[in-house]
This record gives sequence, structure tokens and C-alpha cells, in this order.
Amino acid sequence: MKQKRKFFYLLKKRELNIRDYFFILLVISCSVDEKNLKFSTTQEWDREILKFSKTSEVIMPLEKWEEILKVKPPPSESKIIKEEIEYLLDLEKKRTQSDVKKIIDEVFFVAYGKYGLQREPLTRKKYRYLKEVLNIAHTELARVLVYYKKKFDRVRPSFYDKRLNVAIKVPGHPSYPSAHAAQAFMVAEVLAFVNPKGRSRYREYAEQISFHRELAGLHYPSDSRAGKILGVNFAHVLMYSKQIKNLIGKTKKLREMKAEK
Repeated sequence: MKQKRKFFYLLKKRELNIRDYFFILLVISCSVDEKNLKFSTTQEWDREILKFSKTSEVIMPLEKWEEILKVKPPPSESKIIKEEIEYLLDLEKKRTQSDVKKIIDEVFFVAYGKYGLQREPLTRKKYRYLKEVLNIAHTELARVLVYYKKKFDRVRPSFYDKRLNVAIKVPGHPSYPSAHAAQAFMVAEVLAFVNPKGRSRYREYAEQISFHRELAGLHYPSDSRAGKILGVNFAHVLMYSKQIKNLIGKTKKLREMKAEK
């Protein structure tokens, strides 16, 4: 802005002609200040997502969730970001139509089937309490995610580097942390509380969902790692809630009764 004022001054003093002035303005507008590149300077928030910031607490006040993610994203001008962009560009070359289909299928995270529930929908009596747990968890986690995304305001990879071509539409909210990674790992942990034997399988599916968002060009690897930390920690804190403990206990009893039959 100071540069523009200076050019206006020079123009007024007739030290620059009008053509020179517009050429200089074009150069300024095309240059990118990576240090200041943020989500808020490149995209607009999806209003539907923002609504989650206004939802009332279900488990505990928002300020108490601040402790579950202390890892900050790398600075936008750091070497790490350059390496992450190169990694994403390499992934893009390997992306197939089959990959894109999987990415699209997971857009709204209707992926409970991946966790072994596809043959026994959550609508069945056996899972009615588990469904309630996941509904509460998703609502609370969405509120927490919006808080962190606002806090870090990280620009999406394809807006940081125009060489990147995304597989699907870029979401209207900041990049860090990855919401899909957080949701996937939260679900994996919750299901592991119900069925500990399936923990490794659930986590494997969560890793796949998280990786697909990188493959789509929507997230940096550091977004995914932060999402994983957030999702796992969130699930464990969730278990301190008497309401959730009670619902998980009821789910286990129903599973045991079903197994006995």
C-alpha cells in the first residue's frame, strides 16, 4: 500500500506517465507476498460451515478444547511448505479416476461403511446408542474445528501454488487442520472403544481417508497430521463425559447380547 501511495505521488509530480503507472500497479498486483498469504485473503468462508461456530456446547466450553491441539502449521515462507507443495504436485501426477471417485464418495464423510458397519446400518437397534454418540461427537468436533481453522487461517495449497490442480471443488474454510482427518480418526477411536480388536483396522481406514484429501490437492501433509492429533485427542477427551460413557456402555452391552444369540 505504501508503494502505491508513492507511485500516486510520483504520478502527481509528473515523474511517471500514466502508462508506466498502470504497468507498475500490474506488477504489484501479480506479485505474491507469501508471508501474508492466508485463507482470509484468498477465499471466503462457507456460511454453512460457519454456523457450527455458533452452536452451543455439548460436552464442554470451547476454551477447554484449546489444549488438544498445540501444534502450529509451518510458516508459509518455510522450506517445509515448499517440500509439501512438491509432494502434492507429485501425488497429482499419480492420481487416477478411481482415486477421484473415492475422494468424491468421502466428501461428506458418509464413510461409516469403511468401518465395518455397511452390513449393519446404524439404524439397527444394535447401534442406536453408537449413532447417538457419533452425532454428538460430530457436532462438537465441528465447533472445535471451526475454532482452530479460524485461529490458524491457513491458505489452501492450490491458492498458495497455482500449479496445483485439485480433484474436486476447494472447500470454503481454512486448510489447517484437516477436518476429514480429524473426523476419520475421531470415528476410528470411538469405534475402537466399542470394539478394541478393530482398532488397527479402523485407524487404517482413517489414514486412507486422510491421505485421499492430500491426493485431491486439498490439504498439506501437515494439515493431515494435525487433524489426526486433534481427532484422536478429541475422542479420548470425549470419553470423560458421563453421557458418552453411558452410551458407549449401552452399545457394548447390545453387542454382547447380539453375540450371545
